Amino acid sequence: PHVYDLSEMLTPGEHSISIRVDNANLPPVGPCHAVDERTQTNWNGIIGRIELQARAPIWIDNFQATPNVEQRRFEVRLTLRNRSSWQGDGEVTVSAESAEVPTVHFTPLVSVQSIQGSETHCSLQFDIPEKFPCWDEFQPALLRLSVKLECRSDTEVHVDEQSMMTGCRSFRTEKSQFSINGQRTFLRGRHDACIFPLTGYPPMDKKGWIRVFQIGKSYGLNHHRFHSWC
Repeated sequence: PHVYDLSEMLTPGEHSISIRVDNANLPPVGPCHAVDERTQTNWNGIIGRIELQARAPIWIDNFQATPNVEQRRFEVRLTLRNRSSWQGDGEVTVSAESAEVPTVHFTPLVSVQSIQGSETHCSLQFDIPEKFPCWDEFQPALLRLSVKLECRSDTEVHVDEQSMMTGCRSFRTEKSQFSINGQRTFLRGRHDACIFPLTGYPPMDKKGWIRVFQIGKSYGLNHHRFHSWC
């Protein structure tokens, strides 16, 4: 996705935003599968959602979570942005909700020291309850991880929240073979070169991709390899 921060440009009042799409071969990268007729050809235009988002002046700009199956925990990493004059300590809460277990699990509050300047990085550990199942090919158990940031002073309150769907699993090599959560597995997949002749572009919604993956699953496939595109 293309994301542009317009905070310093959008003063109060009416504005016009223009977008120009230029698919010229600049810089010259050919021959390259990403821009010629061997795969998705050279696109021109915009697909997917176009929107303006209003965010709190202190917000979660990046949220990543890496699972550790052996220790049953996630390492949560956050990048916080600050466009206000506010400085001080913030509080972060992480919660997890399992589709298979109808409960929500919360971490204790974690203090983020010294949110100063325009960018702050922090990390914390989130323990996964034993009753939450891990993900594998035959039981794709998912977790919704949510993180909440609160910054409070006597005169200001800034709150931002982000969430993601993820799963707790390890994927490793064991000599010449692969394993998921310590169980030997075999990758049965397809090469996906973004060829959608009926539309000329890939699905841009959840329903369209569920259809694509269900077709692969009906043939016994368990992964897609995206070639020259994401």
